[in-house]
Amino acid sequence: MRPLAAASRGLLSPHGAALLALSVVLWLAEASVYFAVGDAVGIHLGASGALYVMALTNLSSTIPAAPGYVGTFDAAVLLALRSLHLPALGYLLVLRFVLFVRSRWSAFAIFVTRYARGRR
Repeated sequence: MRPLAAASRGLLSPHGAALLALSVVLWLAEASVYFAVGDAVGIHLGASGALYVMALTNLSSTIPAAPGYVGTFDAAVLLALRSLHLPALGYLLVLRFVLFVRSRWSAFAIFVTRYARGRR
């Protein structure tokens, strides 16, 4: 336990507090995406529901999965929404598009643009 406690002791500082504040801001920003997707598909999650779905899906990412978290991510979203008694399939499809497909295409476009610029 001592090595674990010693490694965490550095977080009891102003720098650690700043890291905690930044983490909270980033988690809330990600939860706002889950909330906005719910509104887009006509599901009222609420702030606590969005945080719940986000926490469960992020927890599921610790389980080894296929690329893009195919299977584990989907199961976590379906489990979370069904436990809230909300329709899940449309939400899952839009959420997967917003979180995975859009970011991959953006990264691909940046890659192609920079590669093409470097080849000239």
